[in-house]
This record gives sequence, structure tokens and C-alpha cells, in this order.
Amino acid sequence: MQAEKNQTVSVGNRQYILGSTLGVGGFSEVKKGVDKVTRKRVALKIMYTEDQDAADRKSQLMQVQKEIKAMKQLNHPNIIRLLGYDLKCSVNGKRAIVMVQQLAPKGELFDYLMYTKKFKEPEAISLFRQLIAGLTAMHDANIAHRDLKPENLLFDNQFNLKLADFGFSYVYRKGEGPKTAMRTELGTKGYMSPEILTNKKYTEKADIFAAGVILFIMLAGFPPFQNATSSDWWFDKLQKKKYKLFWMAHERTAKFSDNAKDILQKMLADKEAERLDVHQVTQQPFYNSKHLDKAELQAELKSRKQRVDKEKQEEKNAAHNRDSTSRDTLLEVFNALPAEARGDLPNGKPLLLKNIMVNTFHQDLAKVGKKADFVRAIADLDEGLEMAKEFGKMERDDEDFVTLSKFLLDVNNLNEQTIAENDMVPDAMMAKFLQNELKNTMVGKVDDWAKVKQFAELDSLPLPNWDLEEQKNHCYHVKFGFGLLAYCLAKFADQKGKTYVDTQNRHIDIVMKVKKPMILPQEDPNNAEKVAWKKCCFTVKLKIRASLRSAMHLNPDWGYILTFQNISEDAMSMHEFDLTIKEITTNNAWFLSLLMDERWDPSKANYNDYNYDDEDVQEQAPEEEVTESQ
Repeated sequence: MQAEKNQTVSVGNRQYILGSTLGVGGFSEVKKGVDKVTRKRVALKIMYTEDQDAADRKSQLMQVQKEIKAMKQLNHPNIIRLLGYDLKCSVNGKRAIVMVQQLAPKGELFDYLMYTKKFKEPEAISLFRQLIAGLTAMHDANIAHRDLKPENLLFDNQFNLKLADFGFSYVYRKGEGPKTAMRTELGTKGYMSPEILTNKKYTEKADIFAAGVILFIMLAGFPPFQNATSSDWWFDKLQKKKYKLFWMAHERTAKFSDNAKDILQKMLADKEAERLDVHQVTQQPFYNSKHLDKAELQAELKSRKQRVDKEKQEEKNAAHNRDSTSRDTLLEVFNALPAEARGDLPNGKPLLLKNIMVNTFHQDLAKVGKKADFVRAIADLDEGLEMAKEFGKMERDDEDFVTLSKFLLDVNNLNEQTIAENDMVPDAMMAKFLQNELKNTMVGKVDDWAKVKQFAELDSLPLPNWDLEEQKNHCYHVKFGFGLLAYCLAKFADQKGKTYVDTQNRHIDIVMKVKKPMILPQEDPNNAEKVAWKKCCFTVKLKIRASLRSAMHLNPDWGYILTFQNISEDAMSMHEFDLTIKEITTNNAWFLSLLMDERWDPSKANYNDYNYDDEDVQEQAPEEEVTESQ
């Protein structure tokens, strides 16, 4: 398989023209493809093996072979079809495995939930029936999906729901004994069954659990719990069959019919033996309740798709509009830089960390070649004339002043005590003055110069190209480099969490814990019929991925694209993610906002109300207690 200049690739005896990117993973991407002969549109799943070692390539090949084996056995209206594959390919000069799949151009269920929120019950039932129909075909063929989630449920051109992404699927044997069970922990934690999370043997009923989570989200617009563990307040209530408390907590913000509650309790059962199988699901009253016919569902999804596309387009337009303002903001900063620090920013080069963390004093010290140069540099500082006179009186040769300049420019010496210990600095007051002047930069006072030096080295890394289809909910046009981004995020995460820099993929992950205030029902220990509402705090384990890409190949004016993704394993982290991104991009304390233009009204939410610690639950004294009798 060879990639040609016009981006045409061959799979077996068929040729496909590569189109836009539909999705991107660690070593893979999914692109649209058009058959050169039939003009049929397909999805090309391309898994690159070029940068992997032998062990990783072998592991990926085994996984792909399992996926192909599963897909070849499935031919159902609610399952994405495999049309062809090639295990030994070359795409754009890189080794790759390519799978040709049926195209589902109307997007993911995830998008519909993200942009148009929850579904009414008849709509949710209609979608749920299609999900179960596809899952029934899989389980009847003895195949477990093992990674069901809204991102893996796609819509074809007629808005039929399709199960997709069989990378974790498993062909199992029915019957008694160990061969019926699986052990590998795979999937996405928010959708994992308790037996997977506790590393126990599990069966295809793990898919039923994930389908129950998806159904709950369709009805409520949010997940039923953080993770299916006993330490999770919501799942603990399901485990102990304290359904009244579970539903009371959720029905503060959503409503569920009795039939919906019944089927969800049976699908989300803690014990596999108590959980429904696919055929039992179809016998439940909820499954057979009033729902939309095909035409009605198609019309509803078409309307929602228009809203999804409109909101996505508005995001892109907002990003483009921000670009204009951002460029003005950036050039304002740029014009304040000393000429020597400007580099080639107007010619398409990014603003680098080392360019911002300077002032004229740094530049003057770097030019010192004799005593007069040093004295002039001090005299040019505000309130520096008297100190310049003191240095002028010193009977030291020019080389001593050159050595002093180099000493002051060394980030390892940027503290008052070290400067005061230098025999050329007359007294402690002058040492403090020099320290303050050296730490002042274009973006304010900087105390952590060792970090600046460390992160500045990242600015030399070239950035991967951005694809128009990689639009995220939080997406910004910026004109700064990877090192500057890493420093700003590390500054934000200091005392709140940690940052991890992936230099290969140009990702920066922020990992932190945020306390989430909640109001939850609790039983009266003396009377089970009475319920008191109490304030609590739950720890949300938040993981945010920032990625920087170059868009210069698409439009020189676009510069670079900064995206933020919520990659938390905690299912209940969306609000905290949103709040954190707004803090990062609007608070001048982290510097990033000085180079961005989107503004946020802090009165709508107070980020600083959140505490950061390791406690999972901490009861607080409620302002008032509400009691209900059932």
C-alpha cells in the first residue's frame, strides 16, 4: 500500500482518496476515504507502527487481529461493518495497519449529549433499543465489546445507531467453567463494571453494565456515579440496594420513570448473577414502552445534528474571531520587547518563553564589556542613579564588572542572600534592589527562574500539524511555543497538583484533586423512613490534557492551536474541568491569559472555593437541614 502525492492509498485491489481526519488516538487516526472507482465513502482506520518497538508492534498486531476476527463475524444494521484490511501498509511513508470500515458520517452519540443534552424518554428508548439490538448480535456470536461508551456509538447517514471500535472486543466461549470469563482490565473506567474494577473474572454482562451507564446518561444528561466501586457514594447505594437514596440524590436535577428506574437497577446490579442479559433486557417494561418510530427518531436526530453542527461552527468562528484579538494582544506584548528578544514573531515564529522572561536590564547586562557599561545599566533603572554612583566609585577593573554581570544573569544566583555574598555588591539593600530588578519581566515578577530555564528548552521542539477535524470544546488560536505553555501550566499546577510533559506528542497533562461540594440524602439511623439532606464534599480526580499544534500549513494567520481535553477517569468531572480551564485562561497569575483574549465572568463561579486534598468524603455542617418523610 503506497501513499501518492495526491494522498491516494491502496488497500488490496482498491484505491482510496484520503479525506479529512475523523478522530485521532495515540498511534492511530481515522480518516474519511473515497473509493476511486465506486466513489463510495468509507472510514479508514490507520494504526501507525513506525515509532513503536518490536514488542509494541506485536501487541498492536494481536489486538488488531482480534478486532478483525470479531468484525468479520458480525453483519448487523446496528454494527459498523468491516469492508477490508491490510496488516502491512505504508501511509505517508510510515508503516501502518489499515482497516476499511463502513462510514458513519452523522457523528457520535457523545456529541449529541454534549451539545443537545439529555433525551426525552421515548427518544432514549428508541436509541437504547438499537444499542441492545447490536449488542444482542454480538453476544449471540459470543463476542463481548468491552469498551461501550457514547464515543463508540455512531450514526450512519440515515441516523441508524452503530456500535463501533472493536479494539477491545473478545471472542469467548459460552458454558460453565473458567473459559467463559475474562480477566483483562479494558475500557473506560466510568463505564466499567465493578467486577472489572476489582480485577475479578467477568463475562459479557460487563457490556450490560456499560449499556446501563449509557442509558442513564441519555435520560439524565450526566453519569450515575463516578466509578463502580464501594467508595463511591452513589454506587455504594446501588450495592446496598438503598435505591431510595440513590434516586433521591439524582432526582434533584433529573426525573426518571418507574420503568426506567427498574431497568437501570437491574442493568447496574453489583453482582453479575443479578444483572440482566441482553435477552432479558428486551423483556423489560421500559424496553417495550412508548418510543419513536424510525421516521420520528430520524427527524429528531436530524434536528439535533443541526444544533450540534451549529454549535461546533460557532466554536470555530469564536476561535477564529479570538485569533484576531489574540494577535493584537500578542503584538502589544511583542512590541514591548527589546529588539534583541523579538525573534521572527511577525514572520510566523512563535513567541518563546525566553523572549518574555526578559527586560531591558537583562539585555544591558548581557552587553557589558567594561565598567562604564555596567554603571550605565544600573543608572537606567528606576531609582538606580544613587546605586550607579556607588558602583562607579569602585576601583575594580572592567573584567570584574563583566564577571559580575554574568553572575547576575545566572538563574542559580537569583536570590538576595547569594547576591549579597558577592564581594562586588556593597550592601544588603543593593542586593535586594538587584534581585527585584532581575526578577521583573514583561509579565510581572518571576520567582522560579530554575523552572523557566528548564521549560525554555522545550521551545526548540517542532510542533505537529493540526487537523481541522480535531476541534475540541476548548480550542484557542495562540502564537506562543511549547515551552511557554508548559511553564504557564506548571505555574498553575504548583500547590494544586502536578504536570507531566509528553515531549513526543507535545501533550502536557495536569493532574489534580478538586473537592466537589454536594448535597446528598442520608437516612436517619433511628428511623429509616426519614431522610436528611446533608452537605458533603467529594474529591474529583481531575486530569486535563493540553496539546499544542501548528496550523501554519492551513493558514499562516492561524498560528498555533491550543486545545484542552478532559481525560479524567472520574465520570463526574465536567464542571470542574470547565471551571479549571476558565481559571487557567483568564487569571493573569498564570501568565497564559496575557496572551489570550477570551474573558470570563468570575462572579458565575468561584474557583478558589475548592480545596485540594486526598480525602474522599468530608462531611460539613449544613447551613440548614431538610427532612423528608416517605
